[in-house]
Amino acid sequence: MKKILFCLLLLLSVGGCATSNGKHHAEIVDREVSRLTLPTKPLSSYSNFQINDMVLDNETLQKEDKTKVAKDLENKLQARLLPLLKEWTNDKQTGTLVIIPQLHKLHVVSAGARFWIGAMAGESRIDMDLKIVDAQSGKEIASPRIMTTASAMGGGWSVGATDKNLLKYIADIAYQYLKNNYN
Repeated sequence: MKKILFCLLLLLSVGGCATSNGKHHAEIVDREVSRLTLPTKPLSSYSNFQINDMVLDNETLQKEDKTKVAKDLENKLQARLLPLLKEWTNDKQTGTLVIIPQLHKLHVVSAGARFWIGAMAGESRIDMDLKIVDAQSGKEIASPRIMTTASAMGGGWSVGATDKNLLKYIADIAYQYLKNNYN
């Protein structure tokens, strides 16, 4: 009986943590989006949207492991943003908005490093601009800088889960920024 009660309490506590993590994630995304610079023109004034391939910094281009993580980040961004941009596309022919993710710094601690040396592997960090340009004029509408980190201690305690979640945070921040500035 004690074992069953213990298991039920454990399941309830794990379920509670999962629920609060989703709420915590949304709060962090909202806080980060509120810090970003606003576009000079509402995104809804355009009828066509496209997202370009991610522009990588030199350091990332020179290291295969970083290039692989950057490609994973690009895939997450595209998966998150393309459905939204497709939803906004219409036949009004009022111009095209081009979104160009530009990576400035990428350091995501690997799962192996987290497992073997934990927090001593340091923090993970992604620094990226989401450059938004009017395709016809070439004029920049916005270029919010999205920077976020996963702490070394959090990475150590979670054995790398916070490092992996960093990519999702970046994609969610970009998505929420676009959504908030559409009208």
